[in-house]
Amino acid sequence: MKGNQDDPAQWRVACAVIMAVGLVALISVLPLKNLTGGRFSDFNLLADVVKTVDSLEHADTIDVLHDNNIDPLLRKAIAESRQSIAATPDSMSVITAGMESNDSSYADSRDTVNVIPEAAPSVRNDDGIVAIEDYTATGEGLRNMREALLSGRLVRIAVVGDSYIEGDIFTQDLRERLQDRFGGQGVGYVGMHTDFPGFRRSVRQGGSGWDTHRQGEKGTSSSRIGLSQHYFTPGAGATALSTFKGDKKLRHVDQWEISRFLFIAPEGATVTMTDGDGEKHTSTYSPSNSIQTMEIHKLTGSLTLSTSTPSIIGLGVWLESLSGISVECMSTRGFSGLSLGSLNVGLCRQIDGLLGYDLIILEFGLNAMSASQTDYSVYSREMVKVIRHLRECHPSASILLMGVGDRGQKKNGEVHSMATVGNMISAQRDAARQAGCLFWDIREAQGGYDAVVEWSRKGLIGKDYTHMSHKGGKVLAEEFYNALMLLLQ
Repeated sequence: MKGNQDDPAQWRVACAVIMAVGLVALISVLPLKNLTGGRFSDFNLLADVVKTVDSLEHADTIDVLHDNNIDPLLRKAIAESRQSIAATPDSMSVITAGMESNDSSYADSRDTVNVIPEAAPSVRNDDGIVAIEDYTATGEGLRNMREALLSGRLVRIAVVGDSYIEGDIFTQDLRERLQDRFGGQGVGYVGMHTDFPGFRRSVRQGGSGWDTHRQGEKGTSSSRIGLSQHYFTPGAGATALSTFKGDKKLRHVDQWEISRFLFIAPEGATVTMTDGDGEKHTSTYSPSNSIQTMEIHKLTGSLTLSTSTPSIIGLGVWLESLSGISVECMSTRGFSGLSLGSLNVGLCRQIDGLLGYDLIILEFGLNAMSASQTDYSVYSREMVKVIRHLRECHPSASILLMGVGDRGQKKNGEVHSMATVGNMISAQRDAARQAGCLFWDIREAQGGYDAVVEWSRKGLIGKDYTHMSHKGGKVLAEEFYNALMLLLQ
């Protein structure tokens, strides 16, 4: 053992390890997001460890207003609600407290016309399906989609959510099943840039030169924000380039019939799109503050888009077919869904006029939930406003709100469902009742209370006991597909 201390090779290995750890630690403290103009997210060597400890072991000791895992918009809404209650005279406190209840049997008479139906918590039917709950006034929540399917035109579904569906998890398999049955090709919406090009399996994406602008970020113009909650601009002096290639491992996404680019060109623009045969399509557009489109109607399995116009605002690319079904994944990490309440109505109406959405599915809740918070009535009320605003933005679309998936909490070495997951689901179901939309209970479809235990054992959920794996997304997509078909009958 004494000779090992003088072994130069071992010292070199030790020094290399120390230097590598030091380098990673240095990167952890650098503001990568600011230094790279948003192309790379900040990295923290201990982020996963710290997050696991905070969320699984000590989350029940953190007040929601100081929990950085909670969407800042929700923290603001809760703080304002608390201030309002504190400032309310005692004679009104009882009424206000009642409105804070998760029972939410109250209704705002100014906004409510129809009688709000009673909640009917999901249970599996004789066929083992967790049904979609219909709280619409007519009880025909999927009428628009049903009529669209009969018309023979393309039926468009947007799944808007958080990191739970990031990378097209769940949506890729739902898309596959629906296109198996009703036809359709391509993945629909794709952003102009991604920081994680290899994570998504349904389309291989690359490129350079684009700056990404997210809803709520400093410098982001709310007038340019639509349902995807992103837009893209060329970096200073850069030629913006995006590449898209279909994937053969999943059905129906290796080729598509229409390549469509939506953009705003306040100073005019020149755009080049190159299809899979290498044919270049170049168009020049006049200045306009309205949305313009460039389209290629040609079967292709790849697309390259480029522009050197510095003032162009890219809203996204749509890769799809003329008929069948398009299922779009629009995920934004860290969002609770509340930001959808401030979408630009005029912009959304323009997009809807060009594309036409038949069903908008909302998957949120992870970034609004903690082990210390049992009352989610503020979140429920805010989500009612969001749903009503979405109807303003996309008046022909049906709205379906999903209840949050099961989330684990580790205590004394054992993992069980976080105790407050049920509270969040009740609040989300109540929001669907108040807003008169559809609702589907993800956790019930996963197996109910403690589903996280079995899902973790089968590799359907990650080590954070929160996010689904691709394998888990496939299982959940099958459950939802069955529920959707049941309601469409």
